[in-house]
Amino acid sequence: MRAARVSRADGNALRQHIEEHWREPQPTVVDFRGVTIASVSFFDESFGMLALLHPVDDLTRHIKVENIAPPDRKLLNSIVLSRQREREAKRNGTGNRGPGGELRETDPTVRGILSDMVGPPHYTAGNIASRTGLPLKKVLEVLTTLEGAGIIERIDGQEGNSTWESIKFGRNLENVLDAASKVFLNLDADLSG
Repeated sequence: MRAARVSRADGNALRQHIEEHWREPQPTVVDFRGVTIASVSFFDESFGMLALLHPVDDLTRHIKVENIAPPDRKLLNSIVLSRQREREAKRNGTGNRGPGGELRETDPTVRGILSDMVGPPHYTAGNIASRTGLPLKKVLEVLTTLEGAGIIERIDGQEGNSTWESIKFGRNLENVLDAASKVFLNLDADLSG
């Protein structure tokens, strides 16, 4: 498979195309045959932004994704589910609130950051900063500390967008938190203060 050079702008163009054909009776077919995307920004701008506007059931009725590489499918699904949770939290008025009353998806704590790490999505430091309401510098400080302890790892992506994921313990949050508690004294301390 060849890797495509795709960007957030390409994702925006795809989303606009899907939106233009949204009311048609047949789903819009997006065929990734022979292409590996591996771009968080592309999938977020195309499918993630649609998931903020529409329930997942509507997405699956209106969009048919074909011939997508398994790692890209995993990335796509995780982004859509993350944006769906964000959509539901905004609609319900639930979730964490930042100092200005803005909705945060993730607690601004080491525990909150690690909870995101073991879930399906793999976030960039910018995504985590946005989800927690924390300054990017603080998020990078936490991530590099966790990386130095061998708890998480940076995965270099296209366009310089690195994502982070748990490596030692996979999706076992309890083990990840146990390891992190040896590095951070209080996993639940509010990092925004």
